[in-house]
Amino acid sequence: MTDSNLSIDRAALDSLVLKRFFYAQSFSIYNGVAGLYDFGPTGAALQQNLISLWRQHFVIEEDMLEVDCSIMTPAEVLKTSGHVEKFADWMCKDTKDGSVMRADHLVEAVLEARLEGDILARKMAGVSISSEA
Repeated sequence: MTDSNLSIDRAALDSLVLKRFFYAQSFSIYNGVAGLYDFGPTGAALQQNLISLWRQHFVIEEDMLEVDCSIMTPAEVLKTSGHVEKFADWMCKDTKDGSVMRADHLVEAVLEARLEGDILARKMAGVSISSEA
């Protein structure tokens, strides 16, 4: 079977994953919580293997340090730090494909693309490019 012939039935895969308890949405009997998952025996084993590989590469081979921190932030911390009231990121929506991007990231991407285009155009024209701006 080649990649071009590969067809996956998403509903059947989701059903199998839940039936074999590879993972399931946390608190699913209470309608679940978005982004939180419980791993069954197979899923937990896979997760442990991935963590072990990650440690082998980054901690042992790259000599980096590992920390283990909380992944949940209480609402009071976000209120006190000003994240709730003071932060608002402008968003842009692409009307063609519906994708959404932060405005500052869009501006950065456009400027980088224009800079790359300018560099390429200068190279094609044989103009020398100095490293000073």
